Amino acid sequence: MQSLFNDQQTEKDIRKLIDTGFVVAQLPNYGELRADLDSIVNKLNHKADRSFSFIDNLTEYELNEFKKQFFLHADILNKHLIVFLRHYFPFPFYLQKSPYLRINSPFREPDITPLHTDVMYGHSKDTITVWIPFVDCLNDEGLSILDRKQSETILIKLDKRRPISEHVLPPELNKGIKMHEGAALLFFGNCLHRSVFNPKNKTRLSIDSRIHLPGKKFSQKKFELFRKIEYGY
Repeated sequence: MQSLFNDQQTEKDIRKLIDTGFVVAQLPNYGELRADLDSIVNKLNHKADRSFSFIDNLTEYELNEFKKQFFLHADILNKHLIVFLRHYFPFPFYLQKSPYLRINSPFREPDITPLHTDVMYGHSKDTITVWIPFVDCLNDEGLSILDRKQSETILIKLDKRRPISEHVLPPELNKGIKMHEGAALLFFGNCLHRSVFNPKNKTRLSIDSRIHLPGKKFSQKKFELFRKIEYGY
């Protein structure tokens, strides 16, 4: 039987995604994606700053406004996401209309995302999140994630009416998954994950988007956030 995938690494990545619920994959077109991200950020900041250090000086109100404005301009990034995702999903799929910007400033606890699954926020377990950091995440400043089997085991044990208790969690959730800049994390909606405390003197900017595969159900409310991507852009 002929494989759908163009190369062995892509096929290996997609098998890991299906088997475990998540995979780290390299973005072949990362340079173009980063260039367009820098263009958006510089436009909103009115000057070039590849380190994103200006973000640390924004007030809470200014930060929220920056995120809103970024979202309005971020559709240009979709063309790069589509090129990347075509390697893994060589058929029509649904893509979030615009990626979200995530900011994790150094030593700032409010930027930490609590442990959750995307299902808890109304997405389907079959929705795939694509998370792309624009810095190296090698010293626990990224995301921590559990595979689908571990996540299901923990969620079965928990009383859903209560917050997730730390004592039932495996120690690897205290460690961020290691990723070099230029990589993406893909994971299904039923994988438990959270951001971890950023201990470095460097702001971590990342974007995330979601895709939904044909033949899978998702709510009408979430459906409105997606658009169908055919074979062309």
